[in-house]
Amino acid sequence: WCAPCIAGFPALSDLQNEFADEGVIVVALSDETPEKVESFLDRPFRDTTHGERMEFVVATDPDGSVRAGVLEAMWKYYIPQSLVIDRDGTIAWMGIPDEDGLESALTQIVAGDYDPAPWRNAYELRRARNVVFPTLLDEERWDQAEALAGDDWERLNDIAARIVFGVDGAVSDRDLDRADRLASTAFERSGQAASFPLHLLGAIAFERGEFDRAIEFERRAYTMSLPDGEWLEFYAETLARYEAALEGK
Repeated sequence: WCAPCIAGFPALSDLQNEFADEGVIVVALSDETPEKVESFLDRPFRDTTHGERMEFVVATDPDGSVRAGVLEAMWKYYIPQSLVIDRDGTIAWMGIPDEDGLESALTQIVAGDYDPAPWRNAYELRRARNVVFPTLLDEERWDQAEALAGDDWERLNDIAARIVFGVDGAVSDRDLDRADRLASTAFERSGQAASFPLHLLGAIAFERGEFDRAIEFERRAYTMSLPDGEWLEFYAETLARYEAALEGK
């Protein structure tokens, strides 16, 4: 059922053929039943079958041990997820094949000049941002959260949003000056392409009684979301509320 997995079969076949003489074995692992996998392998695909175009080992994970011990042990994963186990039995690389540079990593590993440190550092940073970061927000540790966010505009936006709105409206440290700065920075670092930081800036201005500025920000957010952005209706309702507040001022 996984279209990206199926689309990646030719690339995996190419890797198997390219590195076969180096002792590399490519294994595709499914958590489905052997019967379902066999049925898939026999399924026609253009002028051949899926099985015939998969020039690598296909296996199943009947007790779910690999899924639990590898995939679910990760902070987050998508399929197709690939990993490279080196000659010492160590996971040397893990990621999405076409996005995270599987072939490059494998080439270096086979050549014996692979340094896993950059990959591990990047992995740990992604993990921290997705596991530790939410805890920092829950505990309102804004300084640490901002340091961990770095240049990631979405994380900066998340901090600003938590300061402004909290969880169910509850937050003790409503540092609006910080939220204003973070939302502005998030908008700029998004290439001025993200609308939600503008919504946050509007909310901050509105809370400060600056209704004209609030309307300006919210109108910009609404315009950026046309014609069918996911926040369009929400922005429209907020804009109407701000305009009503200005009229009743």
